Amino acid sequence: AMLKRYLLVALALGLASAAAPASAQHDDAVARAVDAVKDHFLHHQARYGAHPGDLASPTDLVVTSAYASRATGAVHVYLRQAHQGIPVHDATAQAAYAPDGRVVAPHARLVAGLAERVNATAPSLTAQAAAEALVAHLVRTGREWYRPGVIADTPGEWDVPAGYLTPESERAALVYAVTEGGAVRLSWSVEASARDGRHHFAARVDAETGRVLALEDLVDHDHWPSPSVAAVRAGAAAPSLAPLAPQPSPILAARAGGSSYNVWPLPMESPSHGPQTMANDPADPDASPLGWHDTGLDSYTITRGNNAYAYEDFNADNNPGFSPDGGPSLVFDFPFDPNLQPTDYQPLAVTSLFYWNNIMHDVMWHHGFDEPSGNFQANNGPNGGVGNDAVNAEAQDGSGIDNANFFTPAEGSPPRMQMYRWSPGAVLEVLSPPDIAGEYALASASGWGPPTFDLTEDVVQVIDADGNDFGCAEPFQNEADLVGKIALIQRGTCEFGTKALNAEEAGAVGVIIYNCEVGATDCSATSGEELVTMAPGVDGASVTIPPVFAQRRAGLDMLDHLPTPGVTAHLYTATVFRDSDLDAGIISHEYGHGVSNRLVGGPFNVGCLGNQEQMGEGWSDLFGAILTMRPGDTAGQRRGVGTYVEFQPNDGPGIRPAPYSTDPAINDFTYGDTRTAGQTGGLTVPHGIGFAWATIVWEALWELVHEHGFDPDIYDADGTAGNQVMLRLLVEGMKYTNCSPGFVDARNGILEADTLLYGGKYSDLLWIGFARRGLGFSATQGSSAINTDNTEAFDLPPGVGVEGGPEAPAAFRLSRAYPNPFEDEARFTLEVSEAQVVRVGVYDALGRRVAQLHDGALAAGTAHRFTVDGRGL
Repeated sequence: AMLKRYLLVALALGLASAAAPASAQHDDAVARAVDAVKDHFLHHQARYGAHPGDLASPTDLVVTSAYASRATGAVHVYLRQAHQGIPVHDATAQAAYAPDGRVVAPHARLVAGLAERVNATAPSLTAQAAAEALVAHLVRTGREWYRPGVIADTPGEWDVPAGYLTPESERAALVYAVTEGGAVRLSWSVEASARDGRHHFAARVDAETGRVLALEDLVDHDHWPSPSVAAVRAGAAAPSLAPLAPQPSPILAARAGGSSYNVWPLPMESPSHGPQTMANDPADPDASPLGWHDTGLDSYTITRGNNAYAYEDFNADNNPGFSPDGGPSLVFDFPFDPNLQPTDYQPLAVTSLFYWNNIMHDVMWHHGFDEPSGNFQANNGPNGGVGNDAVNAEAQDGSGIDNANFFTPAEGSPPRMQMYRWSPGAVLEVLSPPDIAGEYALASASGWGPPTFDLTEDVVQVIDADGNDFGCAEPFQNEADLVGKIALIQRGTCEFGTKALNAEEAGAVGVIIYNCEVGATDCSATSGEELVTMAPGVDGASVTIPPVFAQRRAGLDMLDHLPTPGVTAHLYTATVFRDSDLDAGIISHEYGHGVSNRLVGGPFNVGCLGNQEQMGEGWSDLFGAILTMRPGDTAGQRRGVGTYVEFQPNDGPGIRPAPYSTDPAINDFTYGDTRTAGQTGGLTVPHGIGFAWATIVWEALWELVHEHGFDPDIYDADGTAGNQVMLRLLVEGMKYTNCSPGFVDARNGILEADTLLYGGKYSDLLWIGFARRGLGFSATQGSSAINTDNTEAFDLPPGVGVEGGPEAPAAFRLSRAYPNPFEDEARFTLEVSEAQVVRVGVYDALGRRVAQLHDGALAAGTAHRFTVDGRGL
């Protein structure tokens, strides 16, 4: 499966020699940029928090990386503050040096009075001793981070297995670490890796005491459970996974001959979205000039090459397992049968993973994630960067389930992607009447009720002793009708377990609890379309019939047909697992972690996205969504993440708090919602925070598409269609985004990229999209280390969106109120084009004003968000 390629070695050396003069010019340009950026920080150190004299000379700033952007010509310089040549891990600085000689987008977090605060300049411990101290610390605190695949009840099962962690001191380096108390301690930067690859820890260990001062896991874990908040069109028919007639991709059809892969090709997201199709010679000649199976040193006929090495790792030992062989003609043609378990179509799974890793490599190369900026290639040839870091892509990894992850080391070491199988869940299939027939999204009970079930029965609405359908007040008025039927109960008033037990005692054989009206008693729903994993409460342990949770719309669809003509439903648990190796959205998401980790803060500082307000999860969602956009997509449609592996319809809720959509009735999240991070029912860190970022950018993306159209050729980074422009701005914008960023930092990075790439051509549209979701001109992020100090704003910069600007209202634009109807509160936005006095009032159906929300001047070209308090109305 591997052939030596001596001729190509000679060719590569010849190209490197021929490029030497250009390389020298490049090196001179980078050196000038480094000097200019250092000089900027030396002359403005007080602005960035340093004391006079902290940066006494250029040696007080050490370069971690510097490279020129192929698209803009700007040189990106990344630095660390240092004392006697030893860098301070937490004190970073970065800026870009533009071709016109300007220092742009400077950011720095410096340590004041550094020389007086350091404790030592020479270590007492060796690097190996520090690495072993890290492992000892991880073993002691194993309960906090180690999660075996199956959690047993006995405490001993939490123990970290012997040999599970390996200390790594090969890349150890002395650094200074700033402690929470402000002390600056000499430390060893060391690492420890887990045997199954689920964790790779980087730490600063005190070089005197061996105490672990700081710790982060370089593996981005994407545990994607059923969402606590979601929206979907109930009743949407689940897509058939039966084989369909081949339909060649319009992008790939022009590339004929060479390697071929029978997969779900770009832009198809999964088997739910279309037919398995042969992709012929999809390797991009610019991004992958040697194709996908050649490194310039070695040639392979298996799923291995310069950009990725895909293989199965079912035994979770991180050693390459089976890789399918395409033979001398490199034809990878393996069938898919949705009725088989993933292990039965393993060659296809590995092929799909290899295909999409290479697609991500080639597309991202065109948009700016290339060799100098730290992309993933075994051999960079004459193009700069380090190389030796093709992605190790592990299909059907046995270290976990219902998950996926990506490990991003610094430039020069190969990253690792682990893709898991996804366990089947409960399914609600309405069989009749025909107008609501189809599969509906569900959430299952958490650890109670029967683990598997399969029943088909009529559905009956519960009428309890109080005359409603909460199922809390016994005896039920219609107990005789419930015997042998599936009970339909509304959420609210009492615990889930109590509802289900009451239904069982009334004779029901299954129970569907549907989400409640907004504002109903004991209901935290924001729209009624959330899917909630039900806790058992006091009575759940006694329930023996299957309980499932459905969206409000699903419940209302069934209620509309009860008692006549009646509803018949099939409730069952699926038995066939699904494989994330066939879900391009998840593969792209995981690869996206590598892109953001290498670009934000520079390719040798991959620990920049560990703060509370970082956007890594959002960037990854956006990559997956943009690459799988298709002609005919609309701004308001539901784009759920992970619908295939979650056994949902294509417009299902996915695994985020809401699907991505510009329609506020589907997704009404704004920047202000990040303030709820960590609170009960609020957004999570980092996935919920990333979702909020992607929601904001999704709005800006569609502003661009509305104005400049859509082009399916996502490779074309020079294209002018909205989707092409936004992808390029996202990738280039990360280079201007500082380490440990907040939303305002990342927004400004995109705007800076627009300035350097396009002369600010798209800034008005970007601002309109950002402002509509609360990341407007006056928005503040506070500290990016916390989320509670964020302040959203819906205003635009002066002059944006007025005087005939893009999408400006002729006079004003008033959005729909959402939710509607409502009880507690509803929200809407108002945009005005001219400076004017505005009165905003709320009137009832008889024309009486019941509330006044504003009476006064509003500035030109501004957007404002209003809240109607319905309590007491």
